[in-house]
Order: sequence, then C-alpha cells, then structure tokens
Amino acid sequence: MTIREGKWQCTYCGAMNRGRALQCVGCGATREQDVKFIYDESAPEVTDEAQLRAAQAGPDWICETCGTSNPNQQKTCRQCGAARGASQSRAAGMVNTPVPPDLPAQLQSLSSPAAARKLPFKALGCVAALLGILVITVSGGLIFYLTRTHEARLSVTGLEWQRSIEVEELQTLTEQSWDDQVPPDARIISRRREFHHNDKVQVGTRPVEQQYTERVKVGTRKVKVGTKDLGNGYFQDVYKDEPVYENRTRTRTVQEPVYRDVPIYKDKVTYQVDRWRVTRTAQATGQDNAPAWPALTEGPRLRAGRRTARYIVRLRDQQSGKTYETQVDAALFLRLAPGSVCRAQINNLGSITFIEPLAGSF
Repeated sequence: MTIREGKWQCTYCGAMNRGRALQCVGCGATREQDVKFIYDESAPEVTDEAQLRAAQAGPDWICETCGTSNPNQQKTCRQCGAARGASQSRAAGMVNTPVPPDLPAQLQSLSSPAAARKLPFKALGCVAALLGILVITVSGGLIFYLTRTHEARLSVTGLEWQRSIEVEELQTLTEQSWDDQVPPDARIISRRREFHHNDKVQVGTRPVEQQYTERVKVGTRKVKVGTKDLGNGYFQDVYKDEPVYENRTRTRTVQEPVYRDVPIYKDKVTYQVDRWRVTRTAQATGQDNAPAWPALTEGPRLRAGRRTARYIVRLRDQQSGKTYETQVDAALFLRLAPGSVCRAQINNLGSITFIEPLAGSF
C-alpha cells in the first residue's frame, strides 16, 4: 500500500498548499468545502506513522453549520465548535491523475508519457504527408508539361503499309493421352495399360515423441491500476494481483499415421485427330495509299486465319522542318497521299496525338 500527500490550490490567492493543510499558507483562508485535491505522482511516499494514521482515518467531514473542513477523527468543528452530528463527509474514490494546474494549456495534452511517445510518430506523419503532397505536385506538373500539345501543319512525305494473313492447314495429328482425356472427335488407334500415379493408403500408426510449448502460470505480480482520493488531502495507489506466465517446453507421445503407396493404372490411348495449324504467314507491303491483302489459294485443307495490318505515315513540319513518323488506322491512311497537308496536335514528348488531313490539300 502506497500513500502520498496531495495538494490543493487556494481559490483566493492561488497558492498551492499541502493536502492536509486546513488553512492557506499564502493568505490564511480556510480550506473551502468544495476544494479539489490534486494528486502529485512525484510526491514521496508517506512513511510517518502519525500521517499514515491520519490518512487512513477516513475522509474529512464538512461542518453543516459553518462549512469548515474537519479531520475525520475530530468530533466537533474546529471553527465553530458544533458537534459533527449529521455533517456529510467529503467524497472519496478512484480518480484520474490530473495535470498540474501551473502547466500551460498548450502543453497539457503532451504531459502524459503516452502522448510524449506518440509525438515523434505524429511528426513523422506530418513529414510523410508533406513529402507526398510534394511528389504529387511535381509529378502532376511534369505530366501536365509532357502531355501539353501544340498545333502544327505537317506535309505527308511517305506512306508505308504492311498486311499479313496466317495460313492454316488441316493436319492429321497422332497424339497420346489418358483414356478420360481423349478428344470426342479422335480416332482411336490403340490403348495399353500404364502406371498413372500412387495412392497413399494408411496401413497403421506408430508412436512419435512430439515437443510442444505450454503457457504456465508461475506466480503473480502487483500492478498499479489507479489512485484513490482518500478525501482528506491524501491519495492511495491501488494495486491488483496480475498473473505471471512463462512458456514451458513439454514432450508428449502421439500416434503418427503410417502410409503405403498403392500403384494406380489407367489406359493410355494413342489416337489421330484433325486440327488446324498455322503453317506460314503470307505478307504484302507497299508505299502507296492502296493497301491490299496477299493473295491466297484456299481449299478443303487450307484456309486463311488471323489477319493483321500496320499503316505508317511519315510527315514533315512545314515551318521547322522536323520529321515525324506515326501509325494510323486504315480509314485515315486511305485519306492520305504524298504531298497532302494535315493539321496535327503534337505533345512535348514529340508524339502526334491527333492528325486530320486538310480539305483540298491533295
């Protein structure tokens, strides 16, 4: 049990007084009945026997005649001499640790150890937030600059197109697979029994020593859980017994299953199946605005597959002489010809973002 003497502040002159004092050391005023006792965690532990008896005697009582505070063991009021009678005792009970009143209001929120521990993390959070804003601002400005465009007039200096078609041939393939994976349109040639996999089958158990960790209670320790205002200028620290645990390594015997591999066999099937396969790619190229697909000869076992096309336009800025090369779609490519003039949008990366041929330019 730890008892510490508290403080109280005079409402008349503001002087701080010892908890047990009944009169202000600054102005001599009597301690008022509604004065609040202040807990001082740094105050020394009370060890004097007389003080301990006074602290444990119970809360002060307030004279119902004159309102003066009196020690619990006193039978008559020290101010007016009235008997205690039905006079009420000061309130006592658990309290929160107050902030000393002489601390500036701005610092009160930082006076607790928990708040002090959080302060560096708050500062780091502010720095991280500012860096994030700076990165977003710089990257946003850079993106805006690079994607900003200007208009220019460009002359077409050359055209190039490439078109290709994948040529597919229907081929008869000979393949193998397990019986349950044979395609429905396959023509089976042969089948034979083969090893597929092992199934593990439990055939018994065997004893095995196993180590494990167990949490064991090894004692108790006293932990401070609060402070009690004794109602007479003293405070008592309140403790509770908290269990103490430690991990202990134990050994136990368990039954571990024993397995045996059992081979499983299935039918392996050889079959033939017809499948379309890409055997070559036919290509056609040109440097005009009349693209054409390569000619193909199709038949029962030959067909055209996937088609791809690429259309390239080369241009020159009429003012700066700078040259560009860009890829366009088929519709725009057919509207262009060497010597035609286009209105274009060009970004600061040097890429054409928009191009439109001018009417009557070719």
